Amino acid sequence: MRTKFSKIAFLAVLGLALTFTFSCSGGDDSGGNNGGSSGGSSSPSGSSPSGGIKYGEMKDDNGKTYKTVKIGDQTWMAENLNFDVPDNNTNVCWKNEPDNCQRWGKLYNWATAMGIDNRYTYEEWNGSDVKHRGICPSGWHIPSDADWDVLITAVGGKETAGTKLKATSSEGGTDEFGFAALLGGGGYGYPNNRRFYSAGSSGFWWSSTEHSSRNAYRSEIRYDKYAYSNEEKENLYSVRCVKDN
Repeated sequence: MRTKFSKIAFLAVLGLALTFTFSCSGGDDSGGNNGGSSGGSSSPSGSSPSGGIKYGEMKDDNGKTYKTVKIGDQTWMAENLNFDVPDNNTNVCWKNEPDNCQRWGKLYNWATAMGIDNRYTYEEWNGSDVKHRGICPSGWHIPSDADWDVLITAVGGKETAGTKLKATSSEGGTDEFGFAALLGGGGYGYPNNRRFYSAGSSGFWWSSTEHSSRNAYRSEIRYDKYAYSNEEKENLYSVRCVKDN
C-alpha cells in the first residue's frame, strides 16, 4: 500500500509541475516585448510615440561615421560634426587642442558651416535657409531656425528641452531622446587673438538662418536650460546636421 500511494503522489506532483510550466510559458509570450527599442536601447519615458530611441548612422564627406537619431518626424546627428574644412582658421578645436575635437567635435564660424564665402561673415548673404546643405553630407543640411523649433516642440518645449536633450554625462542631463547634446563651448576673436569659453557648461549650435550682415541665429543648451538668439557670425560654434525629408 505504501508503494502504491507513493506512485500516485508522484504522478500528481508531476502533473501540477507540467501545468505550471506551460502556464508561465504562455504568460511570457503574450507580453515579453513591452517597452522594447528598435535601436537596442532602453525606452525612456516620452522618447518617441513607439516608446524607443531609433538610432542610425551617417558619414561625412571625409568618410567619418556618426550616430544619428530620429526624434518625431526629424532625423538628427546624435554627435557634433567633426568635419575638417581646408584650413582657413574658421574651423578649430576648443582651445586648439585636437583631443577636444574628438570629445566635442569641431567649432566653425557661420560662413564655414554654411559652406559659403567667408566674406559673408561680415556681409549679408540673403540666401535661403531651407535645407541648405553647407558642410553637411549629401541628403543632410544645416538646421534652420524652423528646424530647431520643430525639435524643441517635439521634446516638450524650451522649458525642459535643455535637460531632456543633454547627454547624461553633462550636469542634469537625462538624454531622453538620444540627442546627446555635448556642452562643447564656443570661441570668438581673430586667429591670433582667439578666446574660448563655456566648455562643460554650455553648448552652441549654428542655424542656417541669417539675422543681418554680421549676425545669424544659434541654439544654446546650458547646464540648466535651452535658449535661442542671434550672435556674431565670426563666433565659433558646433554643428549638428538634420536629414532632408
